[in-house]
Amino acid sequence: MPLPARVRVSKLKNCPSDSVLRLLRQLSPRADELQRIPDVQGSVASAGGQVIGFAVSHPPEAFVSTTWQKKGIEEELIQQL
Repeated sequence: MPLPARVRVSKLKNCPSDSVLRLLRQLSPRADELQRIPDVQGSVASAGGQVIGFAVSHPPEAFVSTTWQKKGIEEELIQQL
């Protein structure tokens, strides 16, 4: 399934900033694992400049804002890991 046009998914190479982590924690407490990059792999999805989801490895799991669920974003986040 192709992603909606304005959604971008990318692999994280560095730990997200505190402000981004705060937003991701609203989706899941597993966002704290992203502070351990590169030991933990992560990816993030954004739309229109807003962070809408993320994924972490071990075990791979994706978290997406409820308004963006079921649009193929979860699968793409996992694939980027």
